[in-house]
Amino acid sequence: MIQKGPRRLEDGVVTLREITPEDAGNLFHWRRQERLQPIFHTSGAASYEQHEAFIASYFEPANEDCWFVFEVEERPAGTFAIYRPAPGADWETGRMVLAPELRGFKGFRYARQAGALLMEFARAAGHPYMRCEVLETNRVMQGIVTSLGFREKSRGERNGKAYLELVATLD
Repeated sequence: MIQKGPRRLEDGVVTLREITPEDAGNLFHWRRQERLQPIFHTSGAASYEQHEAFIASYFEPANEDCWFVFEVEERPAGTFAIYRPAPGADWETGRMVLAPELRGFKGFRYARQAGALLMEFARAAGHPYMRCEVLETNRVMQGIVTSLGFREKSRGERNGKAYLELVATLD
């Protein structure tokens, strides 16, 4: 959970706020969209109980992840996070999922605005850069992060899926 930096940011259209346990239903629904499963590194379906346990672990005092819901007109529209994939690893952005009703250009625009707010959060929290891994086939996320200034650093493969590592400096 957020230990450093603001818990809420706004730009007049999009609001980025820390998740709450009440967001569990939306987060589960968004993540389980069948058409999205191929864009994640791991695509196995978790039960709702496993999902609730994952959400509960977010609120453990030792957890350093920063997980946000972004809202448009005070309605939940998607999610973004900054986290360490392993203890001591570099900070990474991910868990970007958009509500199904916001597909297309409008959703892209809102997700980009939320990404810009996430970068503002990362700067305020003292992060010198942001890194992300995007599956090579996920053109939408690639478009969002490159429009925010992320540049390809390397390529890799995990679980049989090719991905790009992208980095943006925040100074």
